Amino acid sequence: MAELEWMIGKWDWKGEWFPNDPSERSPLHFIMDCDWLFGKTIIECDFFLPNAPDDLYQREVYSYDTLNKNYVVAAFIGRGFGTQPVTGNLIKHGKSWVMQAEFIMPERKSFDQMVKTPEGDTFKVEQYQSVNGSMMKKVQDSVVTKTD
Repeated sequence: MAELEWMIGKWDWKGEWFPNDPSERSPLHFIMDCDWLFGKTIIECDFFLPNAPDDLYQREVYSYDTLNKNYVVAAFIGRGFGTQPVTGNLIKHGKSWVMQAEFIMPERKSFDQMVKTPEGDTFKVEQYQSVNGSMMKKVQDSVVTKTD
């Protein structure tokens, strides 16, 4: 898990979300707080909206699967997405980390690929998504800056 230590800390996540059309962009802003659990064997990241800092919006949990020798992630999302966890893998590609995950909701199923590229006290995010088997398309551009 030491390879993922770059994630530890409090982060300001700002970007744009455009799931329908790249010309229809809406602002995206989260506070992400990541910390170690269980003797640095798990990383837990909590997401909050800046205007509701005490209201948990999303939780991601990262660990290492020693049997299959890969990083895994499980996420729980509020906002009416239900209780089924998002599950996936985190794979290193050069300087970037790629999270590939499947979201299953009552009305749809999506496959997401989020590319995180750390650069010192920031990391860039590009997110791609396929909904109900549609072609994969870019849905997010963000820059995440460490605040603590």
